[in-house]
Amino acid sequence: MPALVTRKFRIHNAKQFKESVEESSAWGGATVDGSEGSTSLNDHYYLFIGRTTEWVDDNDPDIPEDTKTENTYSPWDSMISMKKVSYGDVSHVIPRYNWTSNTVYTMYTHDDPTIHANTANPLVVMTSDFNVYKCLDNANNSVSTSRPISVSTESGAIDDKYGQDNYKWKYMYTITAAEALKFVTPNFIPVKTLRSANSAGFSGTTGIAYDDGSSQYDIETNAVDGAIDVYKIEQKGSGYQFFSGSCLDGVNDSSTTKVVSLTSGVNVTNGVYDNSGIYVNNLVRKVLSYEYDANNSKAIFTLDEALPSAATGAFHVFPQIKVYGDGTGANARCIEGSEPGTIGAVFAGDVGNNYGFAEAKVIQNGYSASGIGGVVKPIISPKGGHGYDLVEETGANFIMINSRLEQSEGDKFTVANDFRKLGVVKNPLTANGTHRYTETVGTQAVTVRVGTVSGTGFIADNVIEGQTSGASGKIVDVKDVEVNGVNYKDLRIVSIVNGPSAADKLAGVQPSIGSDMTNPFGGTVKGIAGGFIDGEGITCSGSTATLVSLTSGEMKKYTGDIIYIENRSPVARAADQTEDIKLIIEF
Repeated sequence: MPALVTRKFRIHNAKQFKESVEESSAWGGATVDGSEGSTSLNDHYYLFIGRTTEWVDDNDPDIPEDTKTENTYSPWDSMISMKKVSYGDVSHVIPRYNWTSNTVYTMYTHDDPTIHANTANPLVVMTSDFNVYKCLDNANNSVSTSRPISVSTESGAIDDKYGQDNYKWKYMYTITAAEALKFVTPNFIPVKTLRSANSAGFSGTTGIAYDDGSSQYDIETNAVDGAIDVYKIEQKGSGYQFFSGSCLDGVNDSSTTKVVSLTSGVNVTNGVYDNSGIYVNNLVRKVLSYEYDANNSKAIFTLDEALPSAATGAFHVFPQIKVYGDGTGANARCIEGSEPGTIGAVFAGDVGNNYGFAEAKVIQNGYSASGIGGVVKPIISPKGGHGYDLVEETGANFIMINSRLEQSEGDKFTVANDFRKLGVVKNPLTANGTHRYTETVGTQAVTVRVGTVSGTGFIADNVIEGQTSGASGKIVDVKDVEVNGVNYKDLRIVSIVNGPSAADKLAGVQPSIGSDMTNPFGGTVKGIAGGFIDGEGITCSGSTATLVSLTSGEMKKYTGDIIYIENRSPVARAADQTEDIKLIIEF
């Protein structure tokens, strides 16, 4: 049967992920029971780094595979350290398109299934001042030559470029300096909604929209659901009656239902503008009747509805555009095109509300029913109105995780070796397996403290081996320590392989160590017995030492869920270095 997984579902999944990261910060991080298999109120996500071992080609890392080895065991075996992903480290993002002159942009319509897929002609653009706009009208697929500049947050406010390139833009939000630093890349820009499940948790109120003081809050709260802000001209028609004039001050007979004008350029035939629309005092009304007063050289337009005050200033007469649908209140006006009698542009008057479907009809005007062939399509706003839910409107089914690894992170991260694998693990357990791990940073490498060191082989990337146990592991880094006047070396190791069984020892069989120094099965297998033994001799590249103590990693191996893996070319670290890691996840 035909079926469709909608973009809404993808965006929903992206929102759910972001919300789950936010929950511990928004609501206090309460935990019922963090043991594996139990219920916890909040999830905890960690960015991890690992793998010091070279790829076959370090310039072309292996492609991760969604197997148990790859998504459960292998990353843990080579894992070095991890850092918690906080709510400020996560953002929805969308592909970045800078506004560029002489480009055709896609206009928003409510019935275009490819609206977010058109990369050559994007819907959303960012200007050089980090303002983000959505294209509402592209002037019948013309090129844009005038940069949008308006930052109005009012309902229905559109940066109308009529008379320039005839584009219409909706100001959506401004990217802050802090957001730009964390989430703007050459290919992506951040987007957010202040209406989220955790808004109340951050604001301390029960409201659904978190007022962060930005213009976006005003845009969200001013949005009108089911509004019609734009009308697309599909056919210009011909033969319609138009007139533009100026109201005569003080001669409107004190009646708010009449507009009186001088007669310059007016059609003097009585009734020629009957049944027209009129735009006056920033309002749209209907002309019930038109009369030419030849004795006083006045044009008199009688309206169907009173104005709040006497007509003043300029006004325009045009064929009515009647809107039909399931909403209320929408009306529009049009002006004459370059060809006389044609529709040149359409402007929303009252945008109305609550439309789910709508159509517009261009009404013949004048006593002789002038005009034919004009077709105008009303464009219905997204649910909630333009700017109500920017994540939804911009199609933001991408999530960016930005994590900064600052130097050694309190000696939890190595600064003496590189890494080639990173990823995200959800809800790992503490080393004893009783509760979810909740610390900000943690070391997963096992620390082997050795003394009585002979030789210089105990250096990063060399392999150590227990002489009694037969266990082995790869050195990540080495730290000289002194305890009670005695000098030791702390070796942080990964890719640990347990030693051979007693039977295999008697037979002289040694454990098979792969290129990754990993145990892909994650448990006890034939020929493998146990790990390093306190007090045993340790060898490494011809050097020897005595094992003094072992300190396990801070998390229990293979717990939680590894939900993202990325293989990279080697990333070197240094004591004075900070890595700014950005992960892009598409839902």
